[in-house]
Formats: sequence, structure tokens, C-alpha cells
Amino acid sequence: MINGDHSAKQRSSTLMKIIPVLAIVIGVQTMRATDVPTLAIYCVSDEAKPGWQHYSSNAFPNVGYISGQPDLSVLSIKSISVAKAPHRSTLVHGDGSREVTEEIKANLVIEFLTDDARKLHELTATHLGSRILFLLGNEALFAPVIRMPIDGSSVSIILPSGIDVEKIRAQLEKLRERNR
Repeated sequence: MINGDHSAKQRSSTLMKIIPVLAIVIGVQTMRATDVPTLAIYCVSDEAKPGWQHYSSNAFPNVGYISGQPDLSVLSIKSISVAKAPHRSTLVHGDGSREVTEEIKANLVIEFLTDDARKLHELTATHLGSRILFLLGNEALFAPVIRMPIDGSSVSIILPSGIDVEKIRAQLEKLRERNR
């Protein structure tokens, strides 16, 4: 009986050591992929193509057609920051008169890792004159027409009205944390 008690105590002790490890493993396995969003960058077409879908949102209505897979998936970034900067816009009226407004807006500054910065440069150099779409999860952030290749490792984005800058910054911060 004494040996049986000793074996039971060893099994109990071993079990107590394994249970926390199992809890950690189960916790890691049940994390959803959506917990850390992907920054997906798509080249946009004005014409429908097989397998492509029309993209439209409140912030970016009728952007165009995007492929089923992003042209560049950014899983990790070097840094994210928010900067306030003046933004000037000019509204040209039907009579030719102009109305210029200037306001301070929040800019998101995303610094990419070297490999992603190179891929973004190649993508934008190849698609001059086309629109690209930046999606964070399902949220459209930016849809510029490419006038010149994006050089360097960072982009500055003025988010459309109605998008919570701090919420987006917090989501992008998760991408930065993947880089650690």
C-alpha cells in the first residue's frame, strides 16, 4: 500500500505540472486568426476579372475590383505612430470658383519591415496609374491612385472621416508586436 500511495502522489504531482501547460497550449490553439489582423494591400481594377470581386465601403464607395487574395499581406510592421498634420482641400464649384479649407487631421504613419517595404515598392512601381487598396481586417484605410512608386519604409495615411484613429492604431500595434 505504501508503494501505491507513493505512485498516486507522483501521478498527482505530474498531473499538477501538466495541467497548466495544457491550459497554455489550449489557449494558444483557440486564439483566432482575427485577433491580430493582417494589413492586406490589393491592386484595384476598373474592370471585372474572373475571381475578382467588386469592393465598396462607406469610406470608399465603388473603389473597383480586387482579387480574392491580396497582392501583399503584411503580417508584421516595424512601427506605428499617429501624427497631427494640416490637410488642405480645394473644392471647385460648377461656376469655377474655388473653396479652400485647411484642417488638422490625424495621420497614421506605418513603418514596414525591410522585406515588405521592398515588396510595396515593387508593387507600386509595377502599377503606376492604378489604385491600390489598404485593408486592415475588413476596414478600408486608404485607396490612393499610384502616381509614383512608394520609396522608403513608411507610409503616412490620412484616414477617412468616421474611422476611429485610435482603434486602428491599436490594431496596427498588434502587427508591431508580432515583430518582437
